[in-house]
Amino acid sequence: MKTFDYLKLAARHSIVILTLTSLATLAGFSYFQLKNQEKYSTTLFITVGIKNEPSGNQEENNYYNVQAADQFTETIQGWFKNPAFLNKINQQSNVSSAISAAKQEKQNLVITYETASREIATVKQNAIIKTLNSEINAYNLATSSQVQVAVNSAQSNPQSSSRFPYIAIAFILGLVSSFALSFIIEKIRGVVSSASQVKKLFKNQILDEFSNEKDLQKNSVILKKKASVFFTNNKEKLQILLLNTKYNNLSSQLKKIIDSKKYETINFPEESEKLNTTAPTIIFCQLGKSKLKDLQRAKDLLSPERGVVILN
Repeated sequence: MKTFDYLKLAARHSIVILTLTSLATLAGFSYFQLKNQEKYSTTLFITVGIKNEPSGNQEENNYYNVQAADQFTETIQGWFKNPAFLNKINQQSNVSSAISAAKQEKQNLVITYETASREIATVKQNAIIKTLNSEINAYNLATSSQVQVAVNSAQSNPQSSSRFPYIAIAFILGLVSSFALSFIIEKIRGVVSSASQVKKLFKNQILDEFSNEKDLQKNSVILKKKASVFFTNNKEKLQILLLNTKYNNLSSQLKKIIDSKKYETINFPEESEKLNTTAPTIIFCQLGKSKLKDLQRAKDLLSPERGVVILN
């Protein structure tokens, strides 16, 4: 099918295509609204330190404590991969969400998580600090250490996602499915969907093809002449075969052309007995309306050596 055939198909099934595409787009937007519930991403920054002993060389103690605290952040980072530790945080906050921790420069650790609101983010932050202090206290008690969370701060920001991909995908799926449904409808109805079907059926019998009434009006003067070139030995009057339509259903412009030339019109297949199988013939075939089986029947009735002018 050519681009023109797709455009004609869209015109014939515009209501179906517009309805399905609109519904699909609306469904995509609704899915986005449902899926895209507001979320807040929180970054909790903590600094781990070791309490200095009042005795001894303070400079040496400070150096040792910084190095020990730096190494201990790796231990804390490992805790955040422990399911039991994470369960304690979730139970404390009564909120279950994924938490990740990454070591930064020296004694620092960055903890990230997502929640549905700022308030829940604060609750989660307090639960993390409380559980972390509890674990550190247990560690200190077991190892006679003086590790502690020296500093902590958090910032929560709303997350935003684009609705365009959802709507675009839904629109494309709706458009494709509506076109597919239009093809299926015409296939079930057994109607002619494209000019290529007509050309394939008649092969070299087609003299010309017109896409609309303006083309017919433009060429109506030479239709008879064009037919006479192919039917040099035929003196019979040109006849127009109205396939699955009536003369009264034609537009006033098309009626005027037919009347001015006094062409004989035959409603096919209802008036098939009136068909002159040897006369020059124009078959008026409407895409989406004319039946393919009736077009085949008209072809079989016409003499094989006779050319046919097709109007789509």
